[in-house]
Amino acid sequence: MSGWSVVTIAREPLPVLKRFVAWHLSVGADHIHIYFDDPDDPNAALFEGMPRIEVTRCTPEFWMSLGIRPDIYFTRRQIAALFDGYKRVRDGWVLVIDADELVCMPDIDIGDYFRGLPAETRGVLVRTAERVRVQGFNPEETFRVPILPKQIRLIHGEFGKYLVGTSGLVGHHSGKSFTRAGLTLSRAHQHWMIDFDRSRVIDCRADWNTRQYLLHYYESGYESWRTKLNYRVQAVSRGRRDEILSMLRGLIEQGDEAGLRDVYRKFHELSAWQAAALQKRGAFIHLDLDLDARIARYFPESAPRPFQP
Repeated sequence: MSGWSVVTIAREPLPVLKRFVAWHLSVGADHIHIYFDDPDDPNAALFEGMPRIEVTRCTPEFWMSLGIRPDIYFTRRQIAALFDGYKRVRDGWVLVIDADELVCMPDIDIGDYFRGLPAETRGVLVRTAERVRVQGFNPEETFRVPILPKQIRLIHGEFGKYLVGTSGLVGHHSGKSFTRAGLTLSRAHQHWMIDFDRSRVIDCRADWNTRQYLLHYYESGYESWRTKLNYRVQAVSRGRRDEILSMLRGLIEQGDEAGLRDVYRKFHELSAWQAAALQKRGAFIHLDLDLDARIARYFPESAPRPFQP
């Protein structure tokens, strides 16, 4: 059992999908299964027929075959698709992630990593490194990892109160898990598989100290962030999330676009001083991912322009 597969349900623009596919093919994934939540998504046709890629268009008939309504809320559809994808893989390991995430182990072969695990290991959690923007760096290659609350306050000041609940990140800090294929399990979760005793199927964690990450491209620039914001602030949440949403709703109601742009910068950009402070604590990461070349290899008709600082 040495191979590994990736499963995702996608509602992403084409550049994100190309990055996702090109990266995982180039680092050795044996199989990538993409579920297109919109069965009429025009991007699906590009990947149909590609070697090592399987595409499922999520038609109403598909959802009914899984025993759920086609109009049920997205999280339920997501979990159902991810579990279906897991069960279709018969051998090796399965990683269920979002299309804006990449598994990265730059110093080792991912297949070798799994070949070296004990036979009794069922699940491995790969922890999150979230993309963050720093002037002068390629924004596709700079990331931060979770830090302690006292470090958050030092680096982010008063605004850090919005980042404490997710350990200094804006998106999730939980990571995602690889699960050994062929296990009889209860259900999927967005981050891991669940056993029949309701426990998480996680036996060990990949090691940040040896550069093993789940790279999370949580945002795609201010314009994209702002476009999605009106929808996001309608979310029902609790605790820290509710505090953030209340703050954002207030700025939207006031028509304070400058305030919204300032919030975006504080969430997703670091000053040189902040980046240095994180780096001193081992929490700022710059990786040479060579994404342009990887994307050009699989999609030569639309290679991105090289980054110019």
